[in-house]
Amino acid sequence: MTTAAEVLGVKTVQFSNCIMGNNLNLRTIRGFARLDQLALISAADVFDQVENPYGTQREPNKTHASDALKYALESNDLPSETDPHAFPEIILNARDMSILSIFSVDNSSSEIDLSVLTNINEDMQVVHLEIHADQVELQDEDSSRDPAISRVDGNHRLLKVRSEMESGETEFPLVPFALFFGLSTDQERSLFRDINGTQKAMNTSHLDQIEDRLKGSSLLMTDQGRPLFMAMKLMEKECAFYGKVSLGGSLKGFKREYGALPPIKLSALKGAVQQTLSLMRPIELEFVYDNDPENNVPDEAGVLMLVKLLDRYWKAVANAYPEAWQDRKNYVILQAIGLNAFSRLAAEVISKAVDAGAGEQKDFDVVLKHVSQKVPMDREKYPGIAGLAGAKVLADKLTAALNDNVNITKVKQQLSDPLNSPIDE
Repeated sequence: MTTAAEVLGVKTVQFSNCIMGNNLNLRTIRGFARLDQLALISAADVFDQVENPYGTQREPNKTHASDALKYALESNDLPSETDPHAFPEIILNARDMSILSIFSVDNSSSEIDLSVLTNINEDMQVVHLEIHADQVELQDEDSSRDPAISRVDGNHRLLKVRSEMESGETEFPLVPFALFFGLSTDQERSLFRDINGTQKAMNTSHLDQIEDRLKGSSLLMTDQGRPLFMAMKLMEKECAFYGKVSLGGSLKGFKREYGALPPIKLSALKGAVQQTLSLMRPIELEFVYDNDPENNVPDEAGVLMLVKLLDRYWKAVANAYPEAWQDRKNYVILQAIGLNAFSRLAAEVISKAVDAGAGEQKDFDVVLKHVSQKVPMDREKYPGIAGLAGAKVLADKLTAALNDNVNITKVKQQLSDPLNSPIDE
């Protein structure tokens, strides 16, 4: 068998100046180690309902593991002031306690009796930890079973390290770890569940506003970041979604300022913008890349022009449905199906406006007024409609209300008769 010692070139792996103390009702050692050291002394016990039914770990995602390693290795060359990188503790469990030795630094480096490690007491002490790497058998990362030191949490952070070591040139950074002793597999499962299964899901709008705060206008440089950049622009004062969007976090200040909670979330608005852009990709390419397939540098002015067109479109929606724009509970416009459906309609309306050379606010107003006369937004009009299927139903109704032969210039000339829909003519 190949051991960790053969790869590391040392018989024992030594971790100095660790702290031994309590983590709630478990005794643990906490310290710092290089990623390659932790990867070699530990392995995952991957659950397989046929081949390893007593395993404790989920099947790893290799893409996630590669991203985690890339994030860690990038930290070697990035300034912490502008690009801070950090890992949470990697949590391990020494199933086989015979492969480790612990020495008390405070007591003339005397070895600690491993049989008392699980005893909870109030003492904390500095210890020196040694792992007997010559007793740690290396396993296939894809099918590791019952390792001497098990990865309770952090397998994705360690999974790709051994393959990266093959280059022999990588400098692996230090990360924090916690080592439990002699936990049963059921105790490991319980901790894994508590760490990964009971967390409250992160508010994606909060993450989006953090992304915007960190990257700002550089978001517009990529197709992935552009929808968020444009969504944030649509929320600015005098724009269509000003005072209507939750950015995550506490909403107490928002309610004091506006008297009510925001009807939509930033993540929903970003999704609506993203859908519109995907459905009118040729228009986006014209504005952002000057319709040049070899142009890889987005034009900021072109992006801002798209924002202006989107803003005029959504203002026209608000003007056409004034009550619905203020009442999310009884109307569907600002509900999920409404945002989705109108974001689809936006692609068609904006494309027609660009083709006709008519992108003024009044051009959008007349089109959306025409649509509003044909398609109501009352929630009671759409019983049982929800989700993507419901959005598709509403989008089809909105699209059907459009007239493919609209002549915007002619419509503008006929606006003097507001009682009729000039588009019908």
